[in-house]
Amino acid sequence: MLYKRSEAKDWAKQHWRGVCNVIMPSYTADLQRLNEKAIRHDVRRNIELGFWGALLVSECATTLDEYKRFMEICVDEAKGKHHFLIQGVFDTADQIVDMAKAGEAIGITGLLLGQP
Repeated sequence: MLYKRSEAKDWAKQHWRGVCNVIMPSYTADLQRLNEKAIRHDVRRNIELGFWGALLVSECATTLDEYKRFMEICVDEAKGKHHFLIQGVFDTADQIVDMAKAGEAIGITGLLLGQP
């Protein structure tokens, strides 16, 4: 993690300045897989438009494994030029915690907490 819990507000004030966008996961035409090429395009476009980061939408019928892959694709494509937040809206509190831990390991820098 880029900051300690006690530093979170100060870190966010310094790094999260301006407008945050959202990125929804794109799917292949048959709706069977994530469309990695389209997701990478969306990340590049967010960076080009000057957003400081993006909330990665979780309410698009993605499985937990798909959402983890979605996070990996976004972080990889950004190459440190963009911040990402997890949309912490999953079926259970345990899933929210598990996804937050997975996101932290992948390089996600924030969490918008929601209710299971």
